[in-house]
Amino acid sequence: MKKIYKYLSSFVFLALVFVLLLLFIVTPKKDYSSNEKRELSDFPAVSLDAIADGSFGTKFEIYLSDHFPFRNFFVGLNAYYSQLLGNNGSTGIYNAKDGYLISKPEAFNADRLTKNLGYICDFAEKNELQAVLLAVPSPGSMLEDKLPKVHEEYANSKAFALIEENLTDAVEFTDMREIFASSAEQIYYRTDHHITSAGSYLCYESLCNALSLTPVARDAFKVETSEGFYGTTYSRSGLWFEKPDTVEMWKDDSLEVTVWVSEDGSENEPHDGIFFIDHLAEDDQYPVFLDGNHGYTHIHNENADGGKVLIVKDSYAHCMTGFLSAHYSDIYMIDLRYYKLELSPLVAEKGIDTVLYIYGIDNLMTDSNIAWLA
Repeated sequence: MKKIYKYLSSFVFLALVFVLLLLFIVTPKKDYSSNEKRELSDFPAVSLDAIADGSFGTKFEIYLSDHFPFRNFFVGLNAYYSQLLGNNGSTGIYNAKDGYLISKPEAFNADRLTKNLGYICDFAEKNELQAVLLAVPSPGSMLEDKLPKVHEEYANSKAFALIEENLTDAVEFTDMREIFASSAEQIYYRTDHHITSAGSYLCYESLCNALSLTPVARDAFKVETSEGFYGTTYSRSGLWFEKPDTVEMWKDDSLEVTVWVSEDGSENEPHDGIFFIDHLAEDDQYPVFLDGNHGYTHIHNENADGGKVLIVKDSYAHCMTGFLSAHYSDIYMIDLRYYKLELSPLVAEKGIDTVLYIYGIDNLMTDSNIAWLA
C-alpha cells in the first residue's frame, strides 16, 4: 500500500497527460477564437526541410498552444492567478479600476515619431493641401486615476511635445488632451483601446473648429445602442469575467451617404450608410463603424456643401469620420497598413484639397507604414 501512495502522484500526472492528449486528438479544431478575436493556427505542413531547420517544431508548438483542450479556461486561470500574485499587467493589459482594461504603455520611439511627422509634413507641402493632424492620447495617459498604483509610465507628454516641435506650418495640430480631461463623459471603452462615440464626437468638434466647419449639433442625432461589446484589451487580457461595453451609434436621419470599401481603391459593391449593422452580431462589434479596417474607403454624400478630403488614418478615425461625412461630398479614407499605392496621384485625380491625419498616439509613434506617404 505504501508503494502505491509513493507513486500515486506520478500516476495521476500521467493519467492527466493521457486524458489531455486524447482530448487534443479527438476534439474538433476551431478556426477562430471568439474570446481572443483572432484566427487560430493550422496544422503545419510536414517536410524534411521544415523538420531539419526547426520551423516545423516551432509552428507545431503554436498549433498545440492554439488548440489545447480547455484553452480559454487555462488562459483565464493563468490571467487571474497572475492577478492574485500581484503581477498586474503580465499579459500586457492592466486590470484597472471600474472595469477598465488598459494596455501597458508603448516604449517612446522619438526617432520613428520624428520620421513620421516629417512624412506627414512633406506630403501636405508637396501636394499643396490644407492639413490637420489629430493624435488621440492613449487611454492609460488619460485614465491615470484608474490605473493600479504600480504601473509603467506613459510617454504621451514626450510624444506630444515632440509633435509640437517638429510639425511645420503646413500642418495644424489638434491636441485633445485638455478637452478629454475636462469632459465628464466616458471617452474610452472599458474593454477596448478605442474611444467611444462620445469621445469621437469631441474629436469631430475639434476638427470642425480647425477646418472652419459648423459641427452638427448633438441633439440632431438619435442614439442607438448595442450591448455586449468586448474589445481588443479584453481579448488580450484573459480576464474573461469582466463586464462588457455598450456601443453607441449616433444616427443623423438626414444623412444619406454611399460607402465603398476595398484594399486597392476599387469600388465594386456600394453600401448605404456609414453603419455596417451586421457586425453587431459578431464577437467584435467595432467594425459597425465603416466596416472596420480596409486599405481604402470612399464615402460619397451628394448633398454635402464641402469638397473632397483625404483622411490618412488608423482605426481611431472610423467613428469620427462618420460625423465628418455630413460636410464633404467625398471622403477618401486610406489606411497605409493595407493600401500600398502612391497617394499623390489619387489626390490629383480626385481633386482633393484637404488632408486629415487621424491616429492614436501609440500608432503614430510606432507605425513604419506612414513612410508610404513618401
